[in-house]
Amino acid sequence: MKLKGRVKSIPMMAVLCVFAAGLVAVLPLRTYQLMRLIEPETGFYASSSATIPALYILLAVLTAMLVALSYLSGRVPLRILRGKNIGLGVVSLLFSISLVLDAISQTENFLNILSERNTIALQQTTSVFAYLIKTGGFALIFEALFAVLGCVYFLFFGYHYITNKLDFSQFKILAVAPLCWAMARMIFRFSRTINFKNVSELLLELFMLAAMLLFFLNFARVCSRVDDRGVMWSLYGFGLPAALFGLTCSVPRLVLIVIGRSSQLTAQSPFELCDLIASILILFVLTQAAFSPLRKSKSIV
Repeated sequence: MKLKGRVKSIPMMAVLCVFAAGLVAVLPLRTYQLMRLIEPETGFYASSSATIPALYILLAVLTAMLVALSYLSGRVPLRILRGKNIGLGVVSLLFSISLVLDAISQTENFLNILSERNTIALQQTTSVFAYLIKTGGFALIFEALFAVLGCVYFLFFGYHYITNKLDFSQFKILAVAPLCWAMARMIFRFSRTINFKNVSELLLELFMLAAMLLFFLNFARVCSRVDDRGVMWSLYGFGLPAALFGLTCSVPRLVLIVIGRSSQLTAQSPFELCDLIASILILFVLTQAAFSPLRKSKSIV
């Protein structure tokens, strides 16, 4: 029987339950891997384990299910709600703070790259421009820039939900900043000297950023009212995998820091607050759109 249209019997609660169940299964696996299997120097698995294929298979199945269920569900909200929502407003402001911290961190990394360039033996034959391209320094500049612009946008976004004032849909250019921020982060990771020893941490980060990039692309369209008809399903289809990978990358690293084992974290893949807060923000946006008591009111974007 050929499926026509979407399935109204698939509620968003079911989609979110799949996400929650998957997260409960993935986080212990990844935490165990960081504590027992991964070499801090390389970010690669030091020994074989059944948890390695289990993790990747589970993440692949969950991602496919979340995209498919979001697309097929006939219960996807038509818009993002506007109006007072203190929780979403506070998380938006926290994300703004995390973006500022990321901008500061990447500025420091950029200065470190410049300092390294000045100490290399071939400095007379390697121009600053070529060295910055090779090491991803330019990507760090754009990441810091778009992090600041993204901070400004989410300050407006959060201010609206805290005060029920200010129409953030008018900031169409600023709405693209989080998308460009995610893109710059991905470019920097592709600029690293990549080998198979780094695939454990790096691969998860790349999938996270790819999903975040797609989420922020459609988020900008919806919030700015630019060709946004029929786009809301993609906020769930890409946002939930982005939050899944974001929490998978950040929560186990945070656990190791809390228990005093931060030395086991890979130097190139530290805990980044922006990944954790971005994942929480995505979940707040999606759940408030799906379950707010004002869902059927006229207070929508």
